[in-house]
Amino acid sequence: MADVFISYAREDRACAELLARALTARGWSVWWDRHIHVGHSFSEVIERELDRARCVIVLWSRNSVASEWVQNEAAEAANRKALVPVRIEDVRPPLEFRRLQTADFLDWQSGFDSPAFDACIQSIELLAEAATQFVPLPSTTQSRPAVPVAPPPPVAQPVPQMTAGTPVSQQTYTGAIALSIPNYLTPAVLVTICCCMPVGIAAIIFAAQVNGKLARGDVVGAKSASETARTLCWVGFIGGVVVAGIYLLSLLGSR
Repeated sequence: MADVFISYAREDRACAELLARALTARGWSVWWDRHIHVGHSFSEVIERELDRARCVIVLWSRNSVASEWVQNEAAEAANRKALVPVRIEDVRPPLEFRRLQTADFLDWQSGFDSPAFDACIQSIELLAEAATQFVPLPSTTQSRPAVPVAPPPPVAQPVPQMTAGTPVSQQTYTGAIALSIPNYLTPAVLVTICCCMPVGIAAIIFAAQVNGKLARGDVVGAKSASETARTLCWVGFIGGVVVAGIYLLSLLGSR
């Protein structure tokens, strides 16, 4: 079982191989090479690896958006909230995937050392952490026993334990991710009331976006909104302390 399944068109094999090497260097196991051993069914092997992977990266390009195989694999991953979409060419993803936050690796030939790749890694970590809490249900087209799940790489915050083999609703899944991404709404409200109202209001706006983005499956967007809210909270707090200090010094100087 691989941590990451890379879905791509055969014309984009060079990009898939480069990405697989970058992910492997970060400690993730990757299934991407579609060479199937003699005597094995192509579709059965792909279906098995797709179901077992903790998350699925789809590489959108001119070739993959026209590929029925890639679209089917992306749809299956999206249904279980395990999809990490990536554009490697300036194309529009198929209609059903346009609502998802998509990372851009348009300059992938230069390597995967970029903020976009780091954000992609964060999404993989969150999805892999949540996926280890339950085993995917067997496909309706083929009955298979539940597959034991290996422990994930350590992450900063754990999520609630769930019983393996138990069906997990979208609300439960979103709740697990939400515990890993704080919204900083309470600090934002306190900054608004006590420190700096303009900055605090901006922090509240971003804090309020976190849970909404998670509900839509936009893990990368939720992480970005959370970090922005946290930064604004610190800016507002420090700004409030500085202003209060200047005011007190002016009062003392006037005596």
